[in-house]
Amino acid sequence: MTITHLSSTPGQVAVLADRTAERPQLIALQQQLAKREREAQDSGALLELLTKLHASDSMQHACHLVVNDLRAYLECGTVAVATRRGPRRGASLRAISGLAEFDGNSELARQFESACDEAIHNDRTTIWPAATDSERHATLALKALCEQTKANSAICTLLRNSAGSVVGSWLILDLDPGRATHARNLAEAFATPVANCLGRLQRQHRPVWSHAIRFLTSQARTRMGWGIAALLSLTLAAMFVPVRHKIPCDCRLEPVTRRFIAAPFEGTLEAALAEPGDVVAEGALLARLDGREIRWKQAELVADRARAEKQRDAELAAGKFGAAQISKLEMQRIDLQVQLLNHRAENLEIRSPIAGVITSGDLQRVQGAPVTLGQTLFEVAPLDALVVEFAVPQDDVRFVQPRLPVHVQLDSHANRRWELTVDRVQPRAELREQENVFIGTALLANQDGQLRPGMEGQARIVGEQRALGWLVFHKPWEALRIWTGW
Repeated sequence: MTITHLSSTPGQVAVLADRTAERPQLIALQQQLAKREREAQDSGALLELLTKLHASDSMQHACHLVVNDLRAYLECGTVAVATRRGPRRGASLRAISGLAEFDGNSELARQFESACDEAIHNDRTTIWPAATDSERHATLALKALCEQTKANSAICTLLRNSAGSVVGSWLILDLDPGRATHARNLAEAFATPVANCLGRLQRQHRPVWSHAIRFLTSQARTRMGWGIAALLSLTLAAMFVPVRHKIPCDCRLEPVTRRFIAAPFEGTLEAALAEPGDVVAEGALLARLDGREIRWKQAELVADRARAEKQRDAELAAGKFGAAQISKLEMQRIDLQVQLLNHRAENLEIRSPIAGVITSGDLQRVQGAPVTLGQTLFEVAPLDALVVEFAVPQDDVRFVQPRLPVHVQLDSHANRRWELTVDRVQPRAELREQENVFIGTALLANQDGQLRPGMEGQARIVGEQRALGWLVFHKPWEALRIWTGW
């Protein structure tokens, strides 16, 4: 085996050492060049976005430009932007990337607004997943948004203008983990220029009422201006005309009373002869219980009594008067059981105690099934009178008092209207069709029997006289007070 030794000259060794020493410097220089190139790209993207925003003609259009351009540049899942309604109000969602329109009252929109409100309230950028436990408690809304949208990460950054005021915030969802830090730095760097542009657009586009005032001022001395002034005067005078305050409500018919028909004893249901919705007379047959077990028990008791009677006679003949007395007591016990079975045999038929309509008790599918003592089999409601239940909205309940007139019109009797009187209003609200209402009642006679429980319609409660202007504007005024926090 031959071993070959490689030898190098001193010059080659020096060159190799110089190249090895220069490698870290080259790597650092390449990283610095890449950073400068990324900063140049970011600056170019920001300049292009600001150019588009300056050319935008509306706030809504500008917000759509922001979310779509930022999403395309960051290559993320979703970007959304929200602006503040006021210094003490929450955020209002303006735009979501990829959506030309969205429902502002939807659950998704509320989740976006909650996440933006969270960042504004904390006055800092919020990130999910949070790095520490202290930050996790400050990102609950952001976490809920990610769970609903199935996003793996999210960043919410404040849009703070040059004056230091927060005009809104924007959200970035579904980021590449390797670009999360760059995305956060980019969002924070873009925030102030974008906030300045959005604030400028908000100041430029004044509300409609401001333009209307300017138009009326310019037309005040023309013939059209005089006509508009006269029309406004007539409208203002009409606002003081007293009219009846009518409160519209949804209503439904319910029975005045309900009679529950229960099983008189344990047994087996042989047949169900009525079902919900049937109109029945007093004493009508509703169901029948099986009497075979009763008859078998009766025959058994008859045999037991005969046996006890023979035993008593035999004991009397033998002079065993004590045993004969016991046999006599046994005969009495058997007689009582026979009476009980006779009573049950006479009450196998379940009949209605009153005339009315069956509101519950569908036993057609359980024929042959056992019933227990006291089990409710049917519910019967009389039809001679019904109760009108009308749902009064909670913001109108203070105007409703007993003995006020109420006009009722049912969907099933569109050409007929009943004039009733409010009997009472329940003191506690309840939830009906996702609305908090107070239930009022009024008694409605039903001599012809054409009305049925469960019918629905509309009711109008006639209240006191109020000025027409109050009727038109009191609800918007109260909503404005609630919205402004007065």
